[in-house]
Amino acid sequence: MLVSHSSGECDVCFKTFKTETKSLPLTSNNAVHPRHPHVLHCGHVFCKRCLDLMEARMDRKCPLCRATFDRTDIRKLHLECFDDRADVLLQILNKAWDEEHGEHLNDVIAQVEEFLDTKGKHECLGLRIALRAFYEHLDDSRVEREAPGDTSSQFVNNFWNDWSLIEGIIVIVLVMMMWICLPYPSFDYKPELEYQRDQASPLAIVYCPQ
Repeated sequence: MLVSHSSGECDVCFKTFKTETKSLPLTSNNAVHPRHPHVLHCGHVFCKRCLDLMEARMDRKCPLCRATFDRTDIRKLHLECFDDRADVLLQILNKAWDEEHGEHLNDVIAQVEEFLDTKGKHECLGLRIALRAFYEHLDDSRVEREAPGDTSSQFVNNFWNDWSLIEGIIVIVLVMMMWICLPYPSFDYKPELEYQRDQASPLAIVYCPQ
């Protein structure tokens, strides 16, 4: 069972989550309160009304992280009264969402993990879901920061792997430059020749340039 904070609010409309359905006729469309919280596969929580509006606009991307989702990925949350400590930690975790590194971020994670260690695995599920989504967010941020370095390393490796091809190209270019720059004999050159009979063999004719 997925659980959300009883005093939480939707990150799209900023209205407090609710579960009351006494004033609503229980039909297949509105048996769930429009402000009831639902969680996406990425871990972000929104009210049913905002998710229905996104479905109507065919905008099936999380408003916070832009991860795509299907209707089958949406899970209904149950509201639970958290203790004050869990409430404070959840708010601190939300504020630390935009931070990428630093001792403060490590302290926040350590505080949340230490608190959850004192609870049963079925308690404070809302905080556990938020922590899991927070870990995924950190992993995505780390991949984005490391991607340029990885690309450079891959380029260097490919460069050295293809060095033999580069050497061949250089040799071809040098040969072409030498062929263009060095002088070459003209085909129009016709030396003037004279002939005379060989003294040793009178029948043989020897051609000599003048």
